[in-house]
Amino acid sequence: MRLQRVQMWLLAVLSIALLASSVGVITDLVSPSAPGSSSSQERSVEGRAIRKVADVHGVEDSPPPVTKAAAPVLPSAGSAEVAVGAGFAKASDSPVSVAQAGAEASPGKVRVETLSAGVAKRLGGTALGVRVARADGGLQAARVRVSVDYSGFANAFPAGSAARLGLIEMPACVLAARPDAGCAKAAESARVVPSSNDQASRHLVADVEAAPGASPSDGKVYVMASVAAAGTPDSGTGNFAATDLKAAGSWPGPRRVCDLVSLIPSLPS
Repeated sequence: MRLQRVQMWLLAVLSIALLASSVGVITDLVSPSAPGSSSSQERSVEGRAIRKVADVHGVEDSPPPVTKAAAPVLPSAGSAEVAVGAGFAKASDSPVSVAQAGAEASPGKVRVETLSAGVAKRLGGTALGVRVARADGGLQAARVRVSVDYSGFANAFPAGSAARLGLIEMPACVLAARPDAGCAKAAESARVVPSSNDQASRHLVADVEAAPGASPSDGKVYVMASVAAAGTPDSGTGNFAATDLKAAGSWPGPRRVCDLVSLIPSLPS
């Protein structure tokens, strides 16, 4: 009996001791550590502002540059006398230059008349027309080579049509204030002149007739127009020498030249 009491007393003492030790542990867990105590392992770091870095854009992020095409400058009407030599000589401010036509006998000097875009349009062409007459006193028609620089007004043509540019030949009588019936009949023989079109340099080259100086109205007039090339239109090497615009080889155009009597009542002579 006495032994049992001793055991119970020891058990109670142990229980009290365990309870006291557990209270100390819980107190350490819930109590914040004092600044600078050994139990704190993290070091306080002062904050600072973040430096802004400029955005970096690659080529793929930038839109492609857009180049605005220059406004076309159509040639104005005018005339100039030019000495004819082996190389091309420019007719004053005109986009037309002249040279000898190969091995053929060429006049020593010619008068180059540039027709305005308005006149060319009324004749069924575009941009300009040109008339060449001898200025060396010669009484016979002769051949000369002309080069038309259309780089200044290439943007005036619809996309792709520059590859089909050529020259249309018709009698100079169509420039009269009121062409008569005989002129209208002669205009039915209008034809596409054999030419070469260098699209890289934008020059149209063809051999044309220089009328006798004494009667330039009996000569020919040439208008630039979009015509069908015998070669591939996009090749840049089209040659109009073998091209007939219809079976009879005449030129219908947007407006027939034989209708000039009614269509061109006020063209300057």
